[in-house]
Amino acid sequence: MARIRLSGNDWGDWFDAVKDVTVRLPQLEGSYVVQAQVKNGVDLISETASLRLTLDLTPPVAELRSPAQRAILTSPRPTFSYSFSEAIKGSTWAQGFLLTRNDGVAVPGTYDYDPTNFTATFTPSSSLLVGAAYVVRLNGITDLAGNLARSPSSTTGVETWSFTFLKCVVFGKAIVANSNVIFGSSVQVRSTVNGIPAETIVQLERKGEGGAWEFVTNAFVRNGAAVAYDSPISGTAYRFRFLGSSTSAPASGQAAAVSVLPVVRLSGERSYVRVRTRGAAV
Repeated sequence: MARIRLSGNDWGDWFDAVKDVTVRLPQLEGSYVVQAQVKNGVDLISETASLRLTLDLTPPVAELRSPAQRAILTSPRPTFSYSFSEAIKGSTWAQGFLLTRNDGVAVPGTYDYDPTNFTATFTPSSSLLVGAAYVVRLNGITDLAGNLARSPSSTTGVETWSFTFLKCVVFGKAIVANSNVIFGSSVQVRSTVNGIPAETIVQLERKGEGGAWEFVTNAFVRNGAAVAYDSPISGTAYRFRFLGSSTSAPASGQAAAVSVLPVVRLSGERSYVRVRTRGAAV
């Protein structure tokens, strides 16, 4: 015969001893002590056996640390890193994180879990395909008590987000042939560019009076550079911009400033002088 009590409460009734016994805990998180005794046929009672249990009902929270969740990634082998609010079962990370192409083909890679800071990572074993769409799925990851992990954006334990891998486009800083330009004259703007093929169209933009960037003209990429011309009417800044393609990500270059010098013309006769500044009569 055996009997059980929970955390110092009264002993339960004696029951026929079996190999496995189910103990029901209150639906309250905390630490509990389960105690048991047995007795033989002449009612000699054994010493009390104790087992301390911790009831955990709180699901761990999974937060994406890197890369940032966005529609376009430009790293060919990004490391996906999640942090958890508490310890998880490491085996569930390898089963619960899945990276697939949009056609359902799984991407193989290396899984790692650090139990000291509750951080888990996945790194693809080969480069992603340029222009391909991918899906990240987080599902079935549990803590040590079996609670299903959830993300801040989902209460179901399932997180799904997608991205497209595109080549990174890098512009050099825009270079202006002459940063001090006489009003009405033309200025050449040039920038190196990597990541897109020759004859690709990029845009020259200038910063308008309201601070917004506005389109000036198109330019072709040739010999690893883009060159364009404009006639500024006031102090401004120029930059090149690529709108993106099916294989290359959108990008903007660093801006270069231009100062426009006024043009002064004197005309007239005797004491009457007419002055024109930057084309405006004064």
